[in-house]
Amino acid sequence: MLKERWAKCVDTLGGDVLTSAIRSVRSYGAVTCCGNVVSPDLKLTVFPFILRGVTLYGIDSQNCPMPRRQRAWDMIAGQWKFPWMEKLVSEIPLEGVGGVMDEIKAGKHRGRTVVNLWD
Repeated sequence: MLKERWAKCVDTLGGDVLTSAIRSVRSYGAVTCCGNVVSPDLKLTVFPFILRGVTLYGIDSQNCPMPRRQRAWDMIAGQWKFPWMEKLVSEIPLEGVGGVMDEIKAGKHRGRTVVNLWD
């Protein structure tokens, strides 16, 4: 168990990152997991679940029905959309990936870049 820090958490990495998140969630908090980039292993006890009532939700995006996906996308594009998102995200054509990769390697890239494969 770690000091309570978060009410909720979305984890895309797995492994020790997910373990720390679960151990840091407040009483009756929730953690969602949708990836295992770091590791598929989860090394922890049952204490966060039985002493704090933490819930771990798995996100199965592969088998999610299309109507449910559409509803989530609509919410992200609407009521859940961050007003500052436009400042954080830039779009580039596929031909621009090399330049962005150079920026990332040099530690000069900021924000998120979406690669448009259709233009």
